[in-house]
Amino acid sequence: MEIVDAGPTVQPSKTHDFAQLIKPLLPDLGAMADGATRRSASGLELYALARLAGTVGNAPWLDGLPLHVGTAICETIGMVDCFGREAHAKKLSESEWVEAGDSGFRIASRGEAGIREFIEELLRTYPYSRSATEGPQAVLGRFFKFLAFSAPHPDFDVVRNLVSSFMIEHMPFGPGDFIFGKPIERRVLHSVRSASQEMGVHPVRLRKVLHAAGVLSTEQMEMPYGNATFDAATAAQTLTDAIDGLFMTEIEPYLGAGRTQTKLLVDSGIVEPMFPKRPDLDHLFRRRDLDLFLDRIFVDAVPVEEPDEDMADVHKAVKRVCCGTIEIVRLVLDRKLSWVGRHTGVHGFAALLVRVSEIRSIVRGSMDGWLTAATIETTMRTSSKVVRSLIDRGYLRTEDIISPLNRCPVQVVRQTAFDEFRREYATLFEAMETTGIHFRKIQKRLTAIGVEPGIRREDVGAAFYRRSDLQRL
Repeated sequence: MEIVDAGPTVQPSKTHDFAQLIKPLLPDLGAMADGATRRSASGLELYALARLAGTVGNAPWLDGLPLHVGTAICETIGMVDCFGREAHAKKLSESEWVEAGDSGFRIASRGEAGIREFIEELLRTYPYSRSATEGPQAVLGRFFKFLAFSAPHPDFDVVRNLVSSFMIEHMPFGPGDFIFGKPIERRVLHSVRSASQEMGVHPVRLRKVLHAAGVLSTEQMEMPYGNATFDAATAAQTLTDAIDGLFMTEIEPYLGAGRTQTKLLVDSGIVEPMFPKRPDLDHLFRRRDLDLFLDRIFVDAVPVEEPDEDMADVHKAVKRVCCGTIEIVRLVLDRKLSWVGRHTGVHGFAALLVRVSEIRSIVRGSMDGWLTAATIETTMRTSSKVVRSLIDRGYLRTEDIISPLNRCPVQVVRQTAFDEFRREYATLFEAMETTGIHFRKIQKRLTAIGVEPGIRREDVGAAFYRRSDLQRL
């Protein structure tokens, strides 16, 4: 039968005197018993009776707790399960207490697994705010408050330790935090918010980095910072990179390179951003990647206090040799130079020294097979105006190439095209050299037999005759 509330029978100061309490009720006990509501015993009541009778085994985890702990935990868990996180114990009726105890026993009788599932469901269903800064007291409600404030007896430590371990495994707690008044010694989970506060990195930037590294899923990108959690150990290196990450403007002084040189190193892929395929993060660089680059270019570098005339840093070597910065850097990285130096007292990339003569011998190519207008002018012993006219009128076909000597665009004529032109045309001066006849006499004879220039003086500034016509002399 249910317990009957007989109401106050003595003054409040004597409420603990059972004899005084029961005396006025003795005549009515039979009637009260007859009028009491009959019901079946709850699971918790049956378990408590069995424990009192010395029977154990049906709920091994609860069996390991003192009975007063087991019953209190079952009722508290059931109260939250049946009536919500903020249920008030003093407002529950006797029947509601029975319902709570029965519900809590079904959960706790399954041991740690049952309690963990119960807590996990509270975590999952809590209506977090946008900041998601709520702690375990808010999420677990009356269950947490009972363990923290209403059950100081050390017999409850087993349950407190269970709840604390679960919180550490499922919420972003770490060193510096406290649960049930005890300091946390290890961190299992981080949230974007906790990592941002601990590392001093803005949460927007940190969330992008974690997502790009595969630590956060796309779904977590939409979660509040406090709810987007991840394994702290797995993400340790990513967090370190995020802390040490440098922006584009910061890597210039860090590398000891100028703005132009830094951009060339990045554009060439020699120095890569942390996430090259993410346009929103292509300005962020790992400090360890930059350190690795500096280590690579100075492998086997010879310390130099005063560079000689043939030694130059990359910036000066580029100007003296007329080549590209990246060409020299790749020669250094690929170990294709016999000598590399390091200017002592100079920071970073600017301290890299190379021999100008060696760079020149490697990077400068040959113009064999190509002729510039100036070369043609010298070869034909004519003026630049004539050569320019021959090019403009299409007698000499040109191409635009990058000069292997100074790496600048240049207009050239293929040697084969020039040879073809000279096999077909010749000036009177060339004819004079081969025949020994003065060019004026050659001109008179050609005019006498009706031979006209193949290319007229009026068109290009000089007369060119076909060699086939010159053979008629």
